Amino acid sequence: VTFSACPVDELIRDLSRDTQFRIQGHMLEVFGLCPACQPAVQGGG
Repeated sequence: VTFSACPVDELIRDLSRDTQFRIQGHMLEVFGLCPACQPAVQGGG
């Protein structure tokens, strides 16, 4: 998924300023369970 605006950009600018690192990129990782798998996890099995 590509975002038109990244909500992390301000944090990256602050980190770069505070640490003097030239930050080359970042990743946002999202994970979860599909609807079919959710009952098995909620039921403990």
